[in-house]
Amino acid sequence: MTSLVVIILLVVAAILAIRALAPPKPLPADAPATEFSALRAANLLKTIAAEPHPMGVPAHDRVRDEILEAWREMGLEPAVQTAVRFRPARSAVTRVENILVRLPGKNPSAGGKLMLATHYDTVEPAPGAADDGAGVVTLIETARALLAGPRLAQDIIILITDGEEDGLVGAEVFRDQHPWAKEVGLALNFEARGTAGPSLMFETSRGNRRLIAALAASPHPRANSFSGSIYRKMPNNTDLSVFMQAGMQGLNFAFIDRPYDYHTANDNLKYFDLRSLQHHGSHALALARSFGNGSVPEPAGEDAVYFSLFGDVFVHYSARAALVLAGLIVALAAAAGFVGFSRRKIRLGGVLRGALFFVAVIAASAGLGYGFLAAVKASHGAWLQPGPYQYSIFYLLALIFLAAAITSGIYHLLRRRATALELAFGTLICWGLLTVIVTLKLPDASYLVSWPALVLALGVLHWSLRRRRTPEKDAAPAALSAVLAGGLVVLIFAPVIFLIFLAMFLSPLFAAILAAATAVMLTAILTGVEVLRRGFGRALPAACAVLFLALAIAGALTTRFSERIPRLASFSYLMDGDSGRAYWISTSRNVDPWTEQVMGGPPQTGHPLPEYEPVSKRFAYREAPAIDQAPPEIRVLGDQTAAGSRTLRFRISFPMRCREVFVRFEAEKILGATLEGQSLILRPQESKTGAVQFRNPPPEGFEMSLEAAAGSPVSIVVRGENPGLPRFEGFTPPQPPSNIRPHRISTSLQRTYRFPAKQ
Repeated sequence: MTSLVVIILLVVAAILAIRALAPPKPLPADAPATEFSALRAANLLKTIAAEPHPMGVPAHDRVRDEILEAWREMGLEPAVQTAVRFRPARSAVTRVENILVRLPGKNPSAGGKLMLATHYDTVEPAPGAADDGAGVVTLIETARALLAGPRLAQDIIILITDGEEDGLVGAEVFRDQHPWAKEVGLALNFEARGTAGPSLMFETSRGNRRLIAALAASPHPRANSFSGSIYRKMPNNTDLSVFMQAGMQGLNFAFIDRPYDYHTANDNLKYFDLRSLQHHGSHALALARSFGNGSVPEPAGEDAVYFSLFGDVFVHYSARAALVLAGLIVALAAAAGFVGFSRRKIRLGGVLRGALFFVAVIAASAGLGYGFLAAVKASHGAWLQPGPYQYSIFYLLALIFLAAAITSGIYHLLRRRATALELAFGTLICWGLLTVIVTLKLPDASYLVSWPALVLALGVLHWSLRRRRTPEKDAAPAALSAVLAGGLVVLIFAPVIFLIFLAMFLSPLFAAILAAATAVMLTAILTGVEVLRRGFGRALPAACAVLFLALAIAGALTTRFSERIPRLASFSYLMDGDSGRAYWISTSRNVDPWTEQVMGGPPQTGHPLPEYEPVSKRFAYREAPAIDQAPPEIRVLGDQTAAGSRTLRFRISFPMRCREVFVRFEAEKILGATLEGQSLILRPQESKTGAVQFRNPPPEGFEMSLEAAAGSPVSIVVRGENPGLPRFEGFTPPQPPSNIRPHRISTSLQRTYRFPAKQ
């Protein structure tokens, strides 16, 4: 009976820990004017997220104007920062339009200002209700609530960037070119990587102890320092990355649940959870008032260690306190060892087996977890139906029970050769070493090991002090302490495992990480594992194995593309103005049935213009009807030869607006190239070919020059691209089935201009 109670309580603790992450309920539209109301903010979100609005399309201009009008209706004077960002090393040029507003304070100081930031552009298929329409209306509703209350002491800068989805360009333009950037001391950035979930503070600047104290005082804080330390080591970036490069302090907020909606057409109001918007707003409003009525603090000399324990319980302390905690764990472990060895309850051989247990369960769980997901990945689309296995909760639970089966199975085997206390103490030594290493090398993540290690150390010490039941039998761990210890460890680990699943999905690599993390968690509650072993015996690993198989089968049977998580269809239409022929092109040879219908049949492997796409085996194509539409044009402004070189100046324009323009040029030897007077970097120098990409070019076009060796013929390929399917007479695309969703689809028109050799 005791064993069953332990299982129930641990499962309940895991469920409650994950449910406690939930964001607050949205406030109604008639909430007090000084409060943030998600339902009020949603009125504007309906128009902003009505359709996709990436840079360079008419919908983008409409959304920009609606945001400007929303600011003006509040009596504010928004400004648009229009600029062209050159990235010569990447041969990329982008034109952006940032939106800026300033809320004046009644007694502003000369210190660093608070800036609230988000972006308003979307990717091509997504209406952007979450990413980042939620951020936009969060800032607007926050400003409205601030203006409805007493005037803040300090100025607050509000920045809504453009071009975030195209490489954080708007943030770079603000940082490098706008005078307000030098005034900013702290930036709060609001993002999304899904359509639901709590607004997590997942990244901070260094020296964050004072910022974390302010976050802890705000309503509903959800954060942990482990995510911040990991995020810094990943290649991912947001606008805040750009701001922090300029020396600004920062806090980054995002919700990440329902990640399958991210950057897809399902990022819309139908699937968006307004509780996430309310949570964004509770952070923005509380912190704006905190820093706006006080001041932005100077960076502290150290980072804080922090984590959400349960609901609004937010634990935070200094890195020095983490060192003290690590020392306490070592002292408790030493005391447990002293008592155990002096009372002859612990032998060296058993301790070594305990250390072996710790290493073995982690290695075995990681290896088998990797193999399991690799098999799942290979099976779906082969002998199992294709489907989004990466998001399957059944496969996640299967991984957890796989780790549980491995942990309890290895424990059962080693238990024959060592006492439970010896195995626990050997495991405690490993935990102690791990705690010391992590605290010294990665203090941000130290809470993940120090608190479970503390729980284990207290449990082992208490266990070693207990009397034997009989001279022949070992003392059992106290069931109550086992339950309490296990509950605390689960409260810490379960949200982390769940958030890793949401953030990184299931792949063989992350399956290995999740399985290993589960095994690590179970080794920290070894007192509870021993209670279960005494109650169930060898049936415990067998039951975990059966649950693993049942959940794996459930995952296999339920993983399929559906209206909620559809298969994403991506392809392009290319009209070649030189030959007058057009093509459907896909980057996958496994084309879905709907795409085949659009193409008029199955495509063939390769690229129709292999001279422009050398890795042609990545593509599949089929000839398509040609459209009657003029391609981009080149007007020669000058063609001069001097000092052994030829300089060709020309202007590129478009009969139709283009989101992106690609220019590829070729000559016997290219000496240099410029776009709107800015030099482009060619690699290698004096090469035969070069290229540049211009996102969101101005409607009137742009000017380029090309310097080549004298006597060299020059060819220039210009391609204009827009999102969406082409329109031509007689073409009506078939309606996609509910389990297939058009994703990244583009229409391109290109033409080659050739200029003969000139001496």
